[in-house]
Amino acid sequence: MEPITLSYPSLRRRLLSYSVDLFFIILVFMLTGVLIDYAGEAPNWLRGFVLLFMLFIYEPLFVSIFGGTLGHQLFRMRVVDEKTYENLSFLPAIGRFLVKTFLGWLSFLTTTFNPRRRAIHDLAAGSLMVQVG
Repeated sequence: MEPITLSYPSLRRRLLSYSVDLFFIILVFMLTGVLIDYAGEAPNWLRGFVLLFMLFIYEPLFVSIFGGTLGHQLFRMRVVDEKTYENLSFLPAIGRFLVKTFLGWLSFLTTTFNPRRRAIHDLAAGSLMVQVG
């Protein structure tokens, strides 16, 4: 049973949080590049690790551990399991991320047509985006 005060963030709010995350990822890439240049030649595996982490692990890891990315936190949103209302576990968080990445903005089309504002990636992963605070 859902809590009575549960509310769901708007598409606008979700897209703004996504923009914050994109900015954060670009910032990390830039700072990593500056640090690598300052420290001298870095091994290729380090550059590859930073790239893979930021592109593929950042979102699922933050969603599963903290309930959301930095953008989600800034806009006071959480990704929860639709049945338990707890943080989404890591494997469904990866699936959610992959569907969102594959479909791009199309994944958000369903947010305006269902009462809980669930995107396609939420439906695929069994997740729910909720407004907190």
